[in-house]
Amino acid sequence: MSPSRIAGFWAPAAAAFAAMLSVPGSSAFSGPRVETSDIDITALRSGDLVFRAGRGWEADAVRLASFGTFSHVGMVDIAADGTVYIVHAAPPEHGGHGRVERVPLETFNDARYASDIVFYRRADLPEATALEAAARARIEADRGTPFDDQFDAGDQSKLYCTELIMLAFADSGAALPFAFAPRIDGSILGNIVYPADFIRSGEFVRVDARRS
Repeated sequence: MSPSRIAGFWAPAAAAFAAMLSVPGSSAFSGPRVETSDIDITALRSGDLVFRAGRGWEADAVRLASFGTFSHVGMVDIAADGTVYIVHAAPPEHGGHGRVERVPLETFNDARYASDIVFYRRADLPEATALEAAARARIEADRGTPFDDQFDAGDQSKLYCTELIMLAFADSGAALPFAFAPRIDGSILGNIVYPADFIRSGEFVRVDARRS
């Protein structure tokens, strides 16, 4: 998720504070980096979520706005040959294409864009439903659905990161219990579900995918 188009009273303060704390290629709020080689991919399954702490002031502004650690989220989609892909609504910043895309895990976790990642799984979700959710997200990647830089949940012709996840679960019969708040005049803040909202919801449990 990118806040570069966020309007309203919060954006200037968030951007200014984040800019003071950020340096190029780093994040003021990220933890120690997890290398892709440190991840036990056998612990993952399709439909899991991967949260990313991005780099730079844009990612820090998202964390400031959401009081969270992570600024972006994607969905795990494991191919028949075992390759782990991530389907995510990629913002145009930092080399992203500004669309929903399906990329290898190592690309999603590229050190240029990610300072930390962590995996979560929908609690008590049947594996078959998780597979359906991943397949639904993959449809949007196949379409190349544009990134929603207006964060308008009422328009599914464009999607931002959490909106994609909510759509994938809803269309697989496992809708998340979130409601998008009404749009605030002159702002989009009331319309956003942040990555941190998923973690705080109690709907997900952390997956221990770190190699020992």
